[in-house]
Amino acid sequence: MAKKNDADKVYKELSLRATEIYRFVARFYNHMQHPRDYGTGEIISMVEIHALSAIDDAPGITASELTVEFERTKGAISQTIAKLEKQGYIYRETTKENAKTVHLYTTQKGRALSIAHKKSDKKNIRKSVIELLKFCSPEEIDTFLKVIHLYCRLLE
Repeated sequence: MAKKNDADKVYKELSLRATEIYRFVARFYNHMQHPRDYGTGEIISMVEIHALSAIDDAPGITASELTVEFERTKGAISQTIAKLEKQGYIYRETTKENAKTVHLYTTQKGRALSIAHKKSDKKNIRKSVIELLKFCSPEEIDTFLKVIHLYCRLLE
């Protein structure tokens, strides 16, 4: 009976930890889905703004490359690209050498929004780190990031 009690105790401890991870993932997912203004007055989701910034950072990137970078399906990336294009943030271009491959570029409007996003993220990340430092040491924050990185590798 002692082994069953030990197993139950270990399960309960692990389950509490897993529950915290689930709560974090659910809250972060909701945070990502919430459209927001990054400083230009235009409302856009976190998924869309990060795709836009990826295009801005790597002019000529393809949809296939975005699917790998964001670990999203082709369909999801296609929808994001279509939405960004419809809103005038990006445009598509093919080359004479390979008309099948479509390269993505930001428009002037898209570039301005990408720059505003980076400024906003810089401010928000700094604010988050300052708040975390009230409760955690820099080493604890580094350890958390290391664990998140390793956990992502486990999920691959």
